[in-house]
Amino acid sequence: MKKPSRGVVIFGWLFLAGGILGLWSTLQYSGMYQNPIQFLMAVVSCITGIICGILILKLNTHAVKIAIGLAVYTIVVSVVSFLMPPSQAMLDQQRAVMAQKIKAEVPVEKQEKEIEKVGQTLMMMKDKRNPVMLFGLLVSLLPNLVIIYFFTRPDIRNQFQAKDLQSA
Repeated sequence: MKKPSRGVVIFGWLFLAGGILGLWSTLQYSGMYQNPIQFLMAVVSCITGIICGILILKLNTHAVKIAIGLAVYTIVVSVVSFLMPPSQAMLDQQRAVMAQKIKAEVPVEKQEKEIEKVGQTLMMMKDKRNPVMLFGLLVSLLPNLVIIYFFTRPDIRNQFQAKDLQSA
């Protein structure tokens, strides 16, 4: 049985860790989502990432398709989210959730200042020319483009196909 290359193992573990951390974060900050469908899509994406990581480590042929599909999905969601301005209701909801967390975790004398910082940060989200927002989009796009490139390389695809031929 052929061993996976170091890159395949690294990506497998990255998918696993990213899926687990993403799921934890999604559940931790569930109040930040505009509606239940967004929340459900985030949970499904994280679980898909976990499954994909396991399949990558097992050199399962479907892992390549799932990894590329998840990367394309993430790119589309990132671009659409970037282009759509957040509604004032969503910003207000996010501010309320963050204010509640701040009140639970920050000393009383620093709470107002922290809540004001959150409000300013959320208002920056409306300006798409904001360098922070553009950097956020770039940070989202680049790793996913790398994933697509990596898993479409013939030497990587062959590792997954060779596994299927050996088991047949």
